[in-house]
Amino acid sequence: MSERMRLSIAMAVYNGERFIREQLESYLAQTRLPDELVVSDNASTDRTREIVLEFAKRAPFEVKLNVNETNLGTCRNFERAFMNCTGDIIFWSDCDDVWHPRKVEAVEEVFLEHPKVGVVCHDAEMIDERGRPIGLTLWRASNFRLRKLTIYPPGKATFTQLCRWSPPLFGMSMAMRRSAIAHFLPSPLNPNRKARADLDGWLGLLSAASWERAALPLKLAYYRRHPQQFSSQAAFTLSEKVRKRKELVIEDDEVRLFSEVAKRLEATDPAIAAVAQTMSGFLQFRQSLCSLPKLRRVIPVLSQLLSGNYHNFTPRPYLSALKDLAFVSYLIR
Repeated sequence: MSERMRLSIAMAVYNGERFIREQLESYLAQTRLPDELVVSDNASTDRTREIVLEFAKRAPFEVKLNVNETNLGTCRNFERAFMNCTGDIIFWSDCDDVWHPRKVEAVEEVFLEHPKVGVVCHDAEMIDERGRPIGLTLWRASNFRLRKLTIYPPGKATFTQLCRWSPPLFGMSMAMRRSAIAHFLPSPLNPNRKARADLDGWLGLLSAASWERAALPLKLAYYRRHPQQFSSQAAFTLSEKVRKRKELVIEDDEVRLFSEVAKRLEATDPAIAAVAQTMSGFLQFRQSLCSLPKLRRVIPVLSQLLSGNYHNFTPRPYLSALKDLAFVSYLIR
């Protein structure tokens, strides 16, 4: 393709010296190089900044390093990276993953061919902290299947799908048009939040109201799982899935996320705002079950099942309802 877009990578990092070199080298291996890399360092105490500055000297594209005086939390750190990007398209990047050489080129092609697409997400191979495959992909571990490029139209149906994380909203596998997210930043999310999952959801959900979303079934990155990462609480390994069957973590910040999305869309898209508010209420309902003995859960769970909330907001409605009735203990934090 002769047409080109300006492409930015937004990396948020804190004490990333263990893995960041491998991630940076994977940018150099791209068949389509980015136009700029914006690194927001969250007051690291290791050699992260020195590694980035060394890389900048030999990178064939612009590298911007911004250093926070204090640790702002992962969510705010990513926001700073995004707001310093100048590209038409912004690629999210953690410091501990590795990109496939065709990632940038393949994602840019989707944006060029589909000008109404605001977000592109793709699959990723999962690796352990030593870089060894663990036999899963990000989508398969999230119970999401897709065989070909799929374009989801903006609106209520796509938004409702996203409420049950279909397709999954993992920032490391997403790229967004700057015009699709700029007016949603900074977010009203908890500034002390260490995990980034809320920002993935905030931008992913709001952009679905007015932009198409593309799901690209290619494994375009290697997603590293290790004890120090903040980005996901999803259950991927067998032991994690077994634990998840016994407990469900519903954080107050997750409830607040959907409530804030509803507030933001209330004036411009009341139908989608209503779905977001219903989702927030459904999460609060599931939180409330922790105070009820199992027999007293039956009527409220059946009521939610009949109302359609389990079907709209969980990937496996009857299994989720059964877990809520019989198996799940709730952790609220």
